[in-house]
Amino acid sequence: MRIPALDYEHGEGLGAYVVRSVPTEIAKNTFEIVLEKPEGMRYRPGSAMKWYERLPDGTYARHRTLSMVSSPHEAQIAFAYRGSSSDFKARYVASLRAGDTVYLRNPQDEMRYVPGDEPLLMIAGGIGITPMMSLLRYAAFISAKRPILLLYANPTRDSEAYRAELDAYAAAHPLTIERIYSAEGRALHVGDFAPFAAEPPQPHVYIAGPESMTRTLRAAVLASGIRESRVQVTDFSGYGGTAGFE
Repeated sequence: MRIPALDYEHGEGLGAYVVRSVPTEIAKNTFEIVLEKPEGMRYRPGSAMKWYERLPDGTYARHRTLSMVSSPHEAQIAFAYRGSSSDFKARYVASLRAGDTVYLRNPQDEMRYVPGDEPLLMIAGGIGITPMMSLLRYAAFISAKRPILLLYANPTRDSEAYRAELDAYAAAHPLTIERIYSAEGRALHVGDFAPFAAEPPQPHVYIAGPESMTRTLRAAVLASGIRESRVQVTDFSGYGGTAGFE
């Protein structure tokens, strides 16, 4: 299926996609939705796409951007999101069924996979794991041997998404996972990544999660001596209750 180009008032690049499977709860209040991948579709790992709703009058209402958890080599495209009472999630996405048509803008880079053998430091707060999954799946696909440290913060153990997949990755690749649960009195600390970051060469750093978390973590990472050019940050607005930083 080719992605048809549509003209609409906000610009070009809007395409029609077919829902492959309805939103499925993969962790407490975390859902994944899978779409058919159009023939010839190309994107980079760590991408995101803006979702629109086609209205009865033929115009398109923009809702929000969702991060992709899928990697370019996969046969479908998948997104994950935290549930909320927003109109987009509670009404629009929740009503979708297999075979429905949805309208998305062309993929945009959210985080970029940096090639090479240098270490990767990934810090994810809650739904911030979504772009990390895309990057990790791509790293597995190309059989990357570089060491990776993932710090993954959630409120509780049952709110952690992709646990089994992450454990399987860690069993077969040089991935170390440190899990932080705020309900158990644990918070992210500079000591969680300082020893890893201190070993040469400097790691490339990915930080994704609530803005309150990412802002503080970015400052701490830079203060540790890692160059700013090696740090990528993605903020997820409207989310809270992940795990603090101390």
